[in-house]
This record gives sequence, structure tokens and C-alpha cells, in this order.
Amino acid sequence: MKAPSRIASGGFVLSLFFQALAPCAEAPAGASKDRNPPEPLKVTLGISDTTEFIETRGGAREHKILLTPHVREYRSGQVAHVVIIATGFETSADGRYGLTGGYRVQKPDGSVLLERAAIAHAYGTVSKPKPGFGSARVMLTPALNISFDNSHAPGAYLIRATVYDRSTGASASVEDRVFLLGPLSPLMNPLDLPVDSAEMLDRLWGLYATTEDPRAVRRILSVLHLRKSQDGEEILLGAAAEWSLGSMAFQDPRVYAICKEELGKESGVTREMLSTLLQEVEKKKAASQSQPAAPAAPLPPGSPGWPPAPEK
Repeated sequence: MKAPSRIASGGFVLSLFFQALAPCAEAPAGASKDRNPPEPLKVTLGISDTTEFIETRGGAREHKILLTPHVREYRSGQVAHVVIIATGFETSADGRYGLTGGYRVQKPDGSVLLERAAIAHAYGTVSKPKPGFGSARVMLTPALNISFDNSHAPGAYLIRATVYDRSTGASASVEDRVFLLGPLSPLMNPLDLPVDSAEMLDRLWGLYATTEDPRAVRRILSVLHLRKSQDGEEILLGAAAEWSLGSMAFQDPRVYAICKEELGKESGVTREMLSTLLQEVEKKKAASQSQPAAPAAPLPPGSPGWPPAPEK
């Protein structure tokens, strides 16, 4: 692995972590070379407090993108590691592709901290997926490492990444934020953060459990439709939201009432899925109410009320 090159800007140290691995391209199972990816160019960011974005198997060229949870809240002394992930890019007849990306980082006061074009790249070959399998994903390297210390102002740091498809000239951009917390600041309210991981679903349910704030349930409902997505990560997130909503609506009448209320406000895929979910909850409730009560367990010797009174 090469040594990182470091760029200092106003006391804010940014290191570009050059990986020894070749740029990562992960094709879905069942991929074929008979068709171009149907989706347009799309860009997402991976943000974590660890550098373990890549898992290596059997050598430097056999690796895959790890689906690590996003980490957006940091304190002084921590490092935010950011990578660009692209899908829907064009490939040549033999499966070759080429992508170039750049970063722009903005301070909480709106001023530009760093702007670097054409600094991250991905190139190589990848099989073309069959219809219904979605596009291959590639990760552009190097990753961007943002090191925080006591000289940096707390607040939201805006990260904008733009990727260019060298074969077509198409481009796509994405924006995301990392939050530097003050020394005594609590973790941010999950209502103010994107719902993009199972961890965030857990935090929203935790918020609901302590506050009964219906906005937490509505935020979880907002990603229910992702189960019908073509993207693997989005499908998993949508499925997790669906399962947790069904489970909580069955157990908690308040969650059921919130879902019922939102059903009248939703439309399209979300309305269809929520309607099916509530119907399943109602069936489970009816089935549980129709079951006969279980007989009382016999009293163990030595417990209060033992021995039992003889039957008359």
C-alpha cells in the first residue's frame, strides 16, 4: 500500500488514501455480456469511520465492495473516510469502462474547504448484467479521508462528488454531509439524518420508544418503497423497514394507528405496500384472538399456593 499524500487547507488536514488494490468492480450474480445496464449513471457516497471499504479474497484483483453502515457524526480526533460508488455506467462491447470523479468539501459557514476535480478514478472490465439484476457497481479510488481536530468548527460539512463517464461524457453528482459535534454535544436527532441504514432504523425506533413521536414512524415509512427498488442495498433497507413496521404495528396499537393514518396520505408503491402490510397485521391479530387460552401451568412444589386444594 502506498503512503498517503496529504493536503493541508487552513489547518484542516485532508489525506487522500491511495489503495494498492485495483479499482473495485462488483457485478451481480447471473451477469451476462448480452446487454447494457438499463439504469442511467448514478452516484452514491460511502461514508465511514473505518478504511475497510474493500474485502480482499485470494489476491489483489478479487475483491468486493463492503456494505458498511454510514457514519456521519464525528468528534475531534476522528476521521471520516469517503468513497464514491457509481452504477449505470456504459461499457464497450468487451465490457470495458472508465470513470473519473472529483470532490468538493464545504465548511459549515458555506465557504469552500477543498475542491479537486478528476482526482478519483475507476477503470477495468465488468460483465454486463441480465435485465432485472441491476447494474454493476464500481468504487472510485482514492478515497477521501477528512481528519477532524479541535481547530475545526462544529457543524455540517457538505461533501459533493461528481463522476464523469469517459465513454459517453455523461455525468452525475451526489451530495451528503458529515457532522462535527462539539465536545459536549449529544448525538444528533435521528429525525434530522437520512434514513439509509438498518442502524438508522434502530435509532428511529429507539426515539419512538422513548418519546412516542409519530415522526419517527413516518420516517421509517418513507423508505418502505425501497423494497421494490432495483438496487440491492435499497432492497435490504426497504425490507428491514417493512419487517419492523409489521412487527411494531402488531405489538403497538399506536404504531398501527399511525400507519393507518398515513395510508390515506400515501400513493403509488408506498400506499400499495402499506395496505398489504396492514392487512397482514389485521389477519395476525384476528388469528391470535381466535386461539383458545393456554391452560394454566401447574404450580411447582414450594411456590405460594402449593399444594393445590383438592378438587371437590
